[in-house]
Amino acid sequence: MKAATEKVIEYYRQEARKPWMTKEILNKMEYRRIAKLENNDIKFNQIHKDVRKKIRQAKEQWLTEQCPEAEKLHEMHDSFIFHKKFQEITTTQNLTQQEDITGPPILVSEVEYAVANLKDGKAPGEDMIHAEVLKLMDPKILCRFFNKIYDSGIIPLG
Repeated sequence: MKAATEKVIEYYRQEARKPWMTKEILNKMEYRRIAKLENNDIKFNQIHKDVRKKIRQAKEQWLTEQCPEAEKLHEMHDSFIFHKKFQEITTTQNLTQQEDITGPPILVSEVEYAVANLKDGKAPGEDMIHAEVLKLMDPKILCRFFNKIYDSGIIPLG
């Protein structure tokens, strides 16, 4: 059974999504997946705890390796490269995959429909903009704003 498992793992080898993911972690994740498929809860839980521990350790080590370089850039007053490095360290998304995503622009009719279906009196989202405020705005202006965000991939802060 172990030999068959090894062949399956080699064939379906998944790629690291984060820079701190090691081959050891990916292997353990595969064993965890197989344990879950076999409905072996005890083995799954043991492997799951180990995977989480290894991920935390690997991420901490990766951050420790990245920080001196960022500190050096900050000390050199190279704010542009420092900012890029800071974004690389702190981002949670794989930006290279996002750059290739394109699609049709957001239509005014889509904005009108979305805004009309917002419920009044609800708590605002992370942007702290209430639905009532969005309903008062011109849909054409909102559409241009959303398309700028969509095209650039940059969400403005507060």
